[in-house]
Amino acid sequence: MGGAALDMGGGGVKAPDGGWGWAVLAGCFVITGFSYAFPKAISVFFKELTREFGVGYSDTAWISSILLAMLYGTGPLCSVLVNRFGCRPVMMVGGIFASLGMILASFSTSIMHIYLSTGVITGLGLALNFQPSLIMLNRYFSEKRPLANGLSAAGSPVALCCLSPLGQVLQYKYGWRGGFLILGGLLLNCCVCAALMKPLVAPKGLQVNGKAQDEEEGAEGVEKKKPKAKLLDFSVFKNTGFVIYTVAASIMVLGLFVPPVFIVSYAKELGNEDTKSALLLSILGFIDIFARPTCGVIAGLKWVRPHCVYLFSFAMLFNGITDLIGSQAKDYTTLVVFCIFFGLSYGMVGALQFEVLMAIVGTEKFSSAIGLVLLMEAVAVLVGPPGAGRLLDATKNYMYIFLLAGSEVVLSAVVLGTCTYFCVGKNKSSAPAHSLEDGTVMCDAKTEFNDEEEKGAREEREMETMKTAERELKEEEEEEDEKLEGVGPGSATVDSQEVEKFLKEPHHKVDTVVTPETCLDTVTSAVMAKLQGFEFWSKTLKEARFVVAPMVDQSELAWRLLSRRHGAQLCYTPMLHAQVFVRDTNYRRDNLYSEVCEEDRPLITQFCANDPEVFIQAALLAQDHCDAIDLNLGCPQMIAKRGHYGVFLQDEWVLLEKIIRLANEKLSVPITCKIRVFNEMEKTVSYAQMLEKAGCQLLTIHGRTKDQKGPMTGIASWEHIKAVRKAVNIPVFANGNIQHLSDVEHCIQETGVQGVMSAEGNLHNPALFEGHSPPVWEMAEEYLELVKQYPPCTLSYVRAHLFKLWHHTLQIHQDLREELAKVKNLESLADVSRKLRLRCQEEIAKGKDVEEKESSLPFPHWICQPYVRPVPKEPDANGNSQGSEVKKTVCHKRALEDSDGSADTLSKNKQKKKSRNPKKNFSPEQKPKYIKCEQCGNPKGNKCVFNLCRGCCKKKAYKEVADCPSHGLRFKTKAEKLKADENNGKDASETERSCSSPQPVPKPSTELQEQSQAHLPL
Repeated sequence: MGGAALDMGGGGVKAPDGGWGWAVLAGCFVITGFSYAFPKAISVFFKELTREFGVGYSDTAWISSILLAMLYGTGPLCSVLVNRFGCRPVMMVGGIFASLGMILASFSTSIMHIYLSTGVITGLGLALNFQPSLIMLNRYFSEKRPLANGLSAAGSPVALCCLSPLGQVLQYKYGWRGGFLILGGLLLNCCVCAALMKPLVAPKGLQVNGKAQDEEEGAEGVEKKKPKAKLLDFSVFKNTGFVIYTVAASIMVLGLFVPPVFIVSYAKELGNEDTKSALLLSILGFIDIFARPTCGVIAGLKWVRPHCVYLFSFAMLFNGITDLIGSQAKDYTTLVVFCIFFGLSYGMVGALQFEVLMAIVGTEKFSSAIGLVLLMEAVAVLVGPPGAGRLLDATKNYMYIFLLAGSEVVLSAVVLGTCTYFCVGKNKSSAPAHSLEDGTVMCDAKTEFNDEEEKGAREEREMETMKTAERELKEEEEEEDEKLEGVGPGSATVDSQEVEKFLKEPHHKVDTVVTPETCLDTVTSAVMAKLQGFEFWSKTLKEARFVVAPMVDQSELAWRLLSRRHGAQLCYTPMLHAQVFVRDTNYRRDNLYSEVCEEDRPLITQFCANDPEVFIQAALLAQDHCDAIDLNLGCPQMIAKRGHYGVFLQDEWVLLEKIIRLANEKLSVPITCKIRVFNEMEKTVSYAQMLEKAGCQLLTIHGRTKDQKGPMTGIASWEHIKAVRKAVNIPVFANGNIQHLSDVEHCIQETGVQGVMSAEGNLHNPALFEGHSPPVWEMAEEYLELVKQYPPCTLSYVRAHLFKLWHHTLQIHQDLREELAKVKNLESLADVSRKLRLRCQEEIAKGKDVEEKESSLPFPHWICQPYVRPVPKEPDANGNSQGSEVKKTVCHKRALEDSDGSADTLSKNKQKKKSRNPKKNFSPEQKPKYIKCEQCGNPKGNKCVFNLCRGCCKKKAYKEVADCPSHGLRFKTKAEKLKADENNGKDASETERSCSSPQPVPKPSTELQEQSQAHLPL
């Protein structure tokens, strides 16, 4: 079984960041717990070992030191074995070794036997589990790696909290030999964790392509020798950051593990009980449990992750200072406080140490780097605790060993922080911030501590593959052209498996979309070749000038068809959530797949997203059902702020550049963007130019800023749009201030854009692009017919459209407004619309002068016309809003519930509750008022003797030995009954004794009376 075939895992296989990775994380959690907690947990046996073998503190401390030394010193050996045989087999053998060592130690007759069995054999077994588990974790996680490292590192304190008390219990019940034997059996769980380490395997399509390529090369007689994989890569020492990290980590471990090893003995020396002393390790571990995942989350933040090495340096400094202050502890309380702060700092160090190493060397070299680092640290681990033990034997004072440990950790923090800043920081500051000309962005610079280092080796292989691909493509060009002749547009489809495979491709810009690794064959890629820029606007979009905007829950199929029939030339889908679109089949079907209609083209699908990979996955699933994919960068609503998408991404140019660039490379349809402007015109122009260079083929500009919304909407700036149009070489659509067809013409003339988009104007008048203002009922009836013709359509969408169309009329006919809000089916909505039409026609027949009644409207209220938001009133001199004294008239909200809570006016959720409980009352006025408990505020019992709720009453009745019949509490009654049973038992025993013995019984002594009373039942 060749290890290279099993999990030489980074090779072209993208980290899934989830899936089976969570099972791998669980196994890594357990392995880390055993590896790090075991050397500390067995320290509870040290006092017994000193008595058993007549040795000193330094001799027993060698057990933990040898364990840790094996864990660290065998790092290169583990690296070689993993690179040769793979992670899973190595971990299986390691689990057997770890268990065998503890079992053999239970039969030891000298301290030297324990050194060999527990120290060497168990230490080797834990090492063969620990290092491969970290390698597998690094292969399964990339974006979520800091969190994964924090969670896996939390296994150490969790295991410490469990193993330390367990060891104490085992020592008392079975002695140290029985405890070692049971712990040996517990370590067999390492084999179970090893079974979870499933190797990452490339998709079948990639494997097949690779084999086919090898066969073709063999047929051509090309002899290529594959570079032999290095079992241990020493080139990592050329990395300055790696050298600094190794030196600092070696100094750190001299003192890092000293306090956990000696804290229990220190507490016992101060006169505390054994159980109480062992509790200190549990306190330390409990704090450590929460510190590690929290630190992992913090390290994963976008603004922290590039500077993770400095956070690691701070964690070490915090730990060292805690040791220095803890050296002055004189009582148990002070030791508890020390353990709290030490657990916090120790958790930070544990969560960050391997995350920083992974960031420095990358995935490809991590298996070798971790082995070399652990080897360098092994000497320090071997010397640290025994050296502290020697110092303790010489001084008989724990203060000095804590001072020594703290000084060593502080020194390591200073070395790492200062050397990184002066030796690596200069390279970072001299690197360019970003380069848009090449379509790439360098975020901070490519230093040893940037995640881009992880891609270096993979990119080298990909470049070699690209050169081979170009040569093969030239040779097969004629053959491919012949194949393309028999392929029609309908044959190009992409299923979900192809999407997953397609995302594995390298991101390179070449003359063709085809690469040897692609899962979509050359034929499909050629057929799906896309147009760009003005060619896309001219041929695909047919030079569309009148555009219906993407509107959440409003621009569904029926409305788009209505708009197209009245002048619209291009429509957008409602904004779709990319993450939901990827994971939810029903969401895809309801919002896109079921709305396929030949009449509804050209069509652009819009997504909101803030993750490049999720956006690409969603776009690949949608690209066959539309003509382009649009990224929403203009939504200013609060939900967009909470979800961190829309206009709230406009300051994250690095992320946006990456999303657009990948979409332009991966998709078979063009990528477009809809944005809002900045206050500064120059920044808006630069923003648009950045999107264009990243690959955006069409830009829609809403001439308002992200703060211009709701009552503060204001006027859109066409000057910003005009400036952008002059600065870019792609088609531009304008959005804002469009209420009539004349506004469209004026906007195009003033800004020079290729098209104009309308949202609110279209909602109030679907015939806006025809330059026509028809009666409202004509548009409403035509829309309802389309809804029936193209089901399904969500009822809330239809209701919202009718509210917009009939907006001005509903201000007058309030009764029908409330009826429109309450109806529950499409037929009822149509019926309300008919009633509104009849009332309007009656007004027309009677010749009412509606223009006088509604003087603010340019047309009668039954004519489709735009809605103009009122300008917010400025406060007067007294601070009161002008016009606030004017009485509000017909602007009441619709009533969803009557005061009596009748079923026909309740929401669906409340109607369900009503059906389950007919006596349920939803009226706030009629709900019963409860008297609150005097202590907690919950409703009190009506007949409670203490005027409390049941929980508080139970506590008080138990404390005072009282009864509460209202709550069914009988503490006093039970106590009296128990006392009566005791008295009856005494009388019966005395009577039986007197009957069985005729001689007079002597009066028992005081001692016997006390003994008998002590055995009476309570």
